[in-house]
Amino acid sequence: MGAACTWFRSRETLHQARQQATHQALMIHEAAAQKLCAANGPVDLPGIHSDLMNFYWENPIQYWQQVATTSMQTQMEMMAQMNHMFIGKTKDRMERALSNFPAALPESEEAFKGKTGNPTRQPISRIASGKAIPPMNGHLPAGHERPPAAAQALE
Repeated sequence: MGAACTWFRSRETLHQARQQATHQALMIHEAAAQKLCAANGPVDLPGIHSDLMNFYWENPIQYWQQVATTSMQTQMEMMAQMNHMFIGKTKDRMERALSNFPAALPESEEAFKGKTGNPTRQPISRIASGKAIPPMNGHLPAGHERPPAAAQALE
């Protein structure tokens, strides 16, 4: 629950940073538009342009600093949540749950231990039963025949 709160708080902070950056962009562009309307000639254009360029350099840096700060704070809070989970009684419960994981999935135990000797993907029920199908590479295993429809398609 705490991790979800942390996540939503960080999303809200990032949303506020985006809103602030958008509002600042709106304000600077409105000011530039007013200056352009009031300009007496081409002499005023470099000043307006330099104001916009300063904004274009400074605002993204501030925005990405806010994003990085929020990301680091979120990561630290998430790590603290995980650390809290592994302290005290919660740690014992997690260890018991993780130790019982292979027993809860008996069919997958052999797959986890790698006893099948077959690197190809197989249904877990076949792996557990020891009837793993060897890789075919276009050939059928000994004692198997190709269905008639498949044989005709290959000819």
